[in-house]
Amino acid sequence: MRSAFVPEDNDSVVLTQGFDPCIYIYSMTEWKKLEEKFRGLSVMDSDMRKLIRIISGNAHEYELDKQGRVVIPQTLLHFAQIEKDILIIGMLNWIEVWNPKKYQEIHAGFDLQNAAGKIVSF
Repeated sequence: MRSAFVPEDNDSVVLTQGFDPCIYIYSMTEWKKLEEKFRGLSVMDSDMRKLIRIISGNAHEYELDKQGRVVIPQTLLHFAQIEKDILIIGMLNWIEVWNPKKYQEIHAGFDLQNAAGKIVSF
């Protein structure tokens, strides 16, 4: 993960609740981009307020230790239903941390070929 950081990140990450039952980890640079998008949303829209409230309200900023580790807050572990084992997935601009069993449960029956066919043509 550190190789994706820019020097300005100073090994700082933001952990927050994901849209699925998982934890999102953002580099500080990526988190600031997300914050800018949030600033562009209308707070007059109750759904937008709730989105901002849940994502920002559950955000925790940390610095990675010398081994590149971070302590995940208990509230986020509870949200993601993580008890012991974890699955770490690199996404495009963030990392997801999952309970492996929950990940399998949510993705069971997902038709990868059908979904890919909607966006990819050969």
